[in-house]
Amino acid sequence: MPEKVGAVLVIGSGVGGIRSAFDLAESGFKVYLTDRSPGIGGTLYQLETWFPDNQCELCKLLPVFNRDECSQFCLRRDLSHPNIELIPNSIVTRLTGEPGNFKASLDVKSRWVIEEKCTACGLCAQVCPVEINDEFDRSLKKRKAIYVRNPQAVPNVYTVDRDNCTKCRKCVEICPTKAVVLNMPDTKRELSVGAVIISSGS
Repeated sequence: MPEKVGAVLVIGSGVGGIRSAFDLAESGFKVYLTDRSPGIGGTLYQLETWFPDNQCELCKLLPVFNRDECSQFCLRRDLSHPNIELIPNSIVTRLTGEPGNFKASLDVKSRWVIEEKCTACGLCAQVCPVEINDEFDRSLKKRKAIYVRNPQAVPNVYTVDRDNCTKCRKCVEICPTKAVVLNMPDTKRELSVGAVIISSGS
């Protein structure tokens, strides 16, 4: 019998995936939280301020222990849980094994920005000459070809839209930390997990 692996892969980082990841992490499991988008949260972030007071309600969508005290708990804090590793821009291409011992292969698309160096200062977007419809806001406004998915994005790191990037290099030249690296190669990852949760939404 192969040894069971004490880690879990959660595919999809909407409200269900985030809640699953947090509950597992709190129980002591290592969690890999993946999503095909450059940030996590799914459509949750599009609903985070509610009528009529425009208050952030993420913590109330994901109550943790005591609903009456849920203001103590912040979703964004929970996403930095030491047992949760975020893997955005990723797709699971292969899954083999059996319960307790799975091998997952992931293709991780480069955002053409070095995450550890990006300070989200926004200078790159300011000089970008390309404007396209912002899908996050249902095309009600424009965004640049280098962008952050939404103002409270997790992780708060810029991403280059490869399909609309002209490679004019203005973003490369203005970045104070040299975080923008066009044509940065994609990567592959192999994960060993004991269980898989599919929470990909609709």
